[in-house]
Amino acid sequence: MSNGIQTIDDNPLLCITLAIIFGATVAGFISILKPIWILLVLSGFLIFMLTFLVKDAKLYWIVLFIFAIQFDLKKTLIDGLKVLEDLHIDYLQFIFVPEIRFSDLIMIVLLASWIYNIVVDKKDFEFPRVGWFAVGFLAWSCLSMLRAPYIYLSLIELIRQCKFFLVYVYIVNNVNSRRVVKGIFVVLLISLVLQGGVTLIRYQLQYFEPFFGKSFGRNDMTMSMRQLIINPGTIESRASFGTFTSGAITDQFFLLLLPIALMCCCKNPVFAKRWIFFPISLVGFLGMYVTYSKTSLIAFMAEITLYFYFGLRRGCISKKTGLMLFFLVGLAIPILLPYLHNYMNRKNENILIRFEQYRLACSMILSSPLIGVGLNNSTVVSRTYTEYSHSPVDPVSQATDAPIHSFFLNLLTEIGVVGFMLYIIFFIRICRAAWRLSRLRRNPETAFLATVLLVAIMGLASGILTNPLFEDAIQTLLWIYAGIIVAFTRREEANFSKACF
Repeated sequence: MSNGIQTIDDNPLLCITLAIIFGATVAGFISILKPIWILLVLSGFLIFMLTFLVKDAKLYWIVLFIFAIQFDLKKTLIDGLKVLEDLHIDYLQFIFVPEIRFSDLIMIVLLASWIYNIVVDKKDFEFPRVGWFAVGFLAWSCLSMLRAPYIYLSLIELIRQCKFFLVYVYIVNNVNSRRVVKGIFVVLLISLVLQGGVTLIRYQLQYFEPFFGKSFGRNDMTMSMRQLIINPGTIESRASFGTFTSGAITDQFFLLLLPIALMCCCKNPVFAKRWIFFPISLVGFLGMYVTYSKTSLIAFMAEITLYFYFGLRRGCISKKTGLMLFFLVGLAIPILLPYLHNYMNRKNENILIRFEQYRLACSMILSSPLIGVGLNNSTVVSRTYTEYSHSPVDPVSQATDAPIHSFFLNLLTEIGVVGFMLYIIFFIRICRAAWRLSRLRRNPETAFLATVLLVAIMGLASGILTNPLFEDAIQTLLWIYAGIIVAFTRREEANFSKACF
């Protein structure tokens, strides 16, 4: 008894009864779940409880979010096959259903914590001016719906783009310490090892099925899997990929991560033990090689060129080391040339298909240069412009069976010149800010990290000149990089102001 009031602690029988009821309820709930969902529930509980054990909860959730984006754990919110049937879509459409991803759930936790800090703790909210270009891009994308045959497809893609922008705003406001930035780069390097290892294991075992099978519902075969069935025993059947659904997406992930490992092999102010980054770079490169993506290999060569340029200009690579590396590359070229020739001459029919797609894209741009044909509607509209009857033996006639294989041209087609320029100007301003930070002498660590991000963004830009960009993980990571660069810029401007006054 306490003050005449009986508590639960004073009544052991009541405690036991409540425990039995609670345990029975939980057991009953778990018993109706599939094993995979039991595992997910228990894993989610463990992940959440770790929040109370780590020193920096915000860093923990940011790192967890960035690590989780590479896993294709998601649930569609409506029946995708019903959507394809209702819209009469018999071609490859990348984005056509709303979905919730594992990384989205983590992002909700981060946003809730951030909003709490703003509302309750009166934390400042920053919105850099460069972000207005991104807002303009989103607004113009809405306007492009006026020409869209399927407004539903535009809305699905617009929601995704708003999500990426929200990630950018969060990173700008919350990545404000050396500890957080270093944690992000460490988890990115771990992700590079994971993707390289999984890609090589898939290649060695020739295992290309989803890791979780149909545990999360129906799974449509990817184009890579179809090639394995249609062309068994050919070199195409050996093309590999990581935790994503295709080699092209895996390569885009490599393009964003490999510059980190490569630059860390050089003299840098962030990581002292440089030797460990040599095997990490090798695993990443080998993983990229066995995806057999010509476009990504060319983009990687562009990254290597930028790597040498910035390494020599910023003092990461000495002139002596640079000359030695240049000499070794010169010796390796004649040896590797036959392999490179075979690599670059695979599936040349795809070149004809892409040129036909580019011709159709130009026709669509001329028909609606101002607001485009509608966000996420270029493939369906392209079918009204084709001059060829569909033929299984003529690759060119199949050009409209897939989205335009050029992110920039596809974006220009869908949202017109104004929306396209707003998007491009945003990332040009981001790259210009990274360039300025890379020349910063008073803070060599920031200069080095900005250089790495600049090389990665420019490498990805090279890779999507002739490839689409649709995967959530790649676009999320791109906007995270943009947010980190802006966060660096804000921090350096604040430090400079303090130094002046």
